Amino acid sequence: IQGLIEEKLFIEAVRWICMFKLTDMFPPAPLLEKFVENTKRFCRKVGKGKKSLDEKDKVINDQIADLRAVIECIKDCDLEAMYPFRCIESRIASLEWKESQIEDKARESKQKEFILIKKSIEEQARKMKSKERQLEFQAKELELKRKAFDSSKKSTEEHIQNLQSKENYSIPHSQVKMQQLD
Repeated sequence: IQGLIEEKLFIEAVRWICMFKLTDMFPPAPLLEKFVENTKRFCRKVGKGKKSLDEKDKVINDQIADLRAVIECIKDCDLEAMYPFRCIESRIASLEWKESQIEDKARESKQKEFILIKKSIEEQARKMKSKERQLEFQAKELELKRKAFDSSKKSTEEHIQNLQSKENYSIPHSQVKMQQLD
């Protein structure tokens, strides 16, 4: 039992004390009080500083679990007369309220984050729609230029064909000189 106390395993020590009926030698109430105080101190120490809401929630949940373990020990060992647990129950209620506040903040934070992400996505969608309209306009311009090019190409091909057909039907220049010599 002394080793458990030195290791600060107060709940286990109290259970052994009660099992072997050594409450006169090792009064359980001060041990339970030390456990409750150590739990509070540890939670304050761990909960200090800039912690995430999830980390703060875990610290509170751990403290609630520890306090419930004390109540269970008090009930199991029939120690209500030595250590009334109403104050522990009110501490648990206070911690549960604090936990609900943290959960509300976490929910609000996630809602704000969701709204920011949604706005960002909407802005990206607007930019993409604008880019899509620009690309559609450029595609139409390219189509008009392609049609103009095709028309110009066709006109040029027709002109070349006309020139070639005129050359084929005209007398070649060398034959004109020969006819003049005769």
